[in-house]
Amino acid sequence: MKSIALALLFCGLVACSSTNGIALSGAEGQESRLQVDNAGMKQRLELDLAQQQRSAGDGRLQIAVRLKSHIAYDQSLQYRVTWFDAAGMPVEPDSTSWQPLILHGGEQRVIQASALLPQAAAFYFSVRDVVKD
Repeated sequence: MKSIALALLFCGLVACSSTNGIALSGAEGQESRLQVDNAGMKQRLELDLAQQQRSAGDGRLQIAVRLKSHIAYDQSLQYRVTWFDAAGMPVEPDSTSWQPLILHGGEQRVIQASALLPQAAAFYFSVRDVVKD
């Protein structure tokens, strides 16, 4: 029952957010879900969850997301991971910032991330094109 409530709450939070790109969301013990806010990016970039586990040492949630380029030229991207607790509230919300990523034509890369606190039970991995100031 608790996992169903967590999944429903998390899906509600994700539905209200927008990346202007594509995002992968998931909760512990649940299938990951792809959110597409930019159909063009979806055609040139593929995201999938390669691994999700709890660290044996400190109990933090860890993920590995595979990104694969479907085009022949370099892509200047940014990604970030937001972590949520079992109640669907962000864990350390001020610690998430966009990270630069250059994905070369046809390249496949795995990005690994670990939650800062063991209370994290869900994640939201988002990718967007570089936003120039």
